[in-house]
Amino acid sequence: MRLCYEVLCYEVSPHSIIYLMFNISSFFAKFKKLGLDKEREKAAVLEVLREVLPVEIKDEVVRIKDGIIRLSGSPALKSAVFLKKQEILEKIKSLTDKSFLDIR
Repeated sequence: MRLCYEVLCYEVSPHSIIYLMFNISSFFAKFKKLGLDKEREKAAVLEVLREVLPVEIKDEVVRIKDGIIRLSGSPALKSAVFLKKQEILEKIKSLTDKSFLDIR
């Protein structure tokens, strides 16, 4: 098989093309995984918050950035989280194997 790129042409075997395709797919798989990790972390945080707190929490309330969990909600929610902060952080660590620095 002949593979041409601009002015250069190469003789390529079918096995080489298949090998190249697998390498490219594994390269892009790394980037797909990055987005899923963040989604899994957020899902674990929401699961723990819903388990520990007696308040209904929407998905949009939680944001994670630089190892800090940020909540945008009512003052009552933030007070409840503050009172049980250590318990929440420990449960999240046991679920995700990642320790977050703080909940704000």
